[in-house]
Amino acid sequence: MNPVPQRRPFLAPRQAATAGLLALAGLLACGGAAAAGPGDTWSLTLTYSVEPASPSVGNFVLGAAVSGQPGVFSVSDFSVVIGPPGYAYDYNLPDAGLRFDTATGLFGGGTASHAYTSDGDQLDFVGSAQWKTDDFFDPHPICDVAYCGGFHYGTYAAVESTPAVPEPGSLGLMLAGAAVMVAWARRRQAS
Repeated sequence: MNPVPQRRPFLAPRQAATAGLLALAGLLACGGAAAAGPGDTWSLTLTYSVEPASPSVGNFVLGAAVSGQPGVFSVSDFSVVIGPPGYAYDYNLPDAGLRFDTATGLFGGGTASHAYTSDGDQLDFVGSAQWKTDDFFDPHPICDVAYCGGFHYGTYAAVESTPAVPEPGSLGLMLAGAAVMVAWARRRQAS
């Protein structure tokens, strides 16, 4: 008579290891995403409130952190082109006081917020996610060839565009999942 092969019980140390890996993954997953920092690139979209124009898209780079204001950075590089082809202006000179708050997604951080063209036209970030320009005497086919009769204005949105590095939580979950799959495969082989 052949003895019936006994099924090996899943050992307590394996269960403890699996539980430990899952707990570690949960702990790592609770951590927040990597915080924004100097050198991060952000995409900026300006949408017109009145003129029937396409949104203007540009970008900016975070400079040094502003002392005493967590999440607020100076802007070291800035460029957004406003206006239709042939009448467009590149606002690519950030004011020395231009700041961006990564927590709110708003320019300002307690100071005036401006950018300029090389011709001196000024782009202002005012209020909550609002922008306006002072190019009301510049030729512009959308409002009038000789005179726009007022400021261009609208709303803006900024989104971080720097390629994301996997945060520790995602990496931990991936490793825990792989460990569980290995444990499951070994258990299945043993039976």
